[in-house]
Amino acid sequence: MNIQGKFFKTTDDKNIYFEEYGSGEPIVFIPGYLCTTRYLSRNIDALSENNRLIVMDSRSFGYSTKSQENLTIHRMAADIKELIEHLNLENVVLIGWSMGGNIAMAYYEKFGAYRLKSIALLDSTLFPYGSGEHNAHSLHNYNLEAFADLMKGAFADYEQYCKNFARSMFKNPISEDDEAWIACDALKCPVHCAFALYENFVHLDFEKILPLIEIPTFICGAASPRTPKGLQMARHYKSLLKAPCTHYEFMDAGHILFYECPEEFNKVILKFIKQYEESDFKAVKEQYS
Repeated sequence: MNIQGKFFKTTDDKNIYFEEYGSGEPIVFIPGYLCTTRYLSRNIDALSENNRLIVMDSRSFGYSTKSQENLTIHRMAADIKELIEHLNLENVVLIGWSMGGNIAMAYYEKFGAYRLKSIALLDSTLFPYGSGEHNAHSLHNYNLEAFADLMKGAFADYEQYCKNFARSMFKNPISEDDEAWIACDALKCPVHCAFALYENFVHLDFEKILPLIEIPTFICGAASPRTPKGLQMARHYKSLLKAPCTHYEFMDAGHILFYECPEEFNKVILKFIKQYEESDFKAVKEQYS
């Protein structure tokens, strides 16, 4: 695989790293918290075979600029808009994994369906501090003591925190190689940036955006140490949607479902993407116009 890395500069003067593969209808993939373009390494060939795939490092992650300035979920959503405009993309399939799903929801909250064809949410927790029984997050029900303990441990030994972070995403035993590269990628984000963002992330309620979505939506869940109620949470999110929805459950994968089960993921997400051809897409838009 030939990595095609580039940068673009945001309106607040931050450099955002992204990679671009293939041609056709555009897919923009937003990785999760502390995660990078490398996570999609097992999916790039399949997803870019008939589509133009763009995957990025969100601000302060990976190779993008490290800064606490404007380090919020909504500013990250603005970065997505600016990247889409920079590449002059139309009819985008916006895929958000984990916290990337929250960024996708912030995009919809700020910009609606601007230049979007559909949205996919991959094992995302849309209100981490929420009190609902479906909530899969370890800090659910405003568990401030758990948040303080999490920060204390991370600041005391960030390298160990990143290793634990890597292990929590897998349902099956993680290999030493996978633990090493995932921890290494997470360490590219300084701990003070990581938790400045995390504090913003856990407070935001994007579940309320789901009923407002007016374009086809893909929602999937899995069960892992990171999201032990991921399946229930995805079912709850599906129930809140009014737009056409494709729902899928990964029974043999954890939070990093597209990496653990790449063939299964590639098959179901490509089926969703192809499901709405141009005529069907126009019909959906007219239904909600």
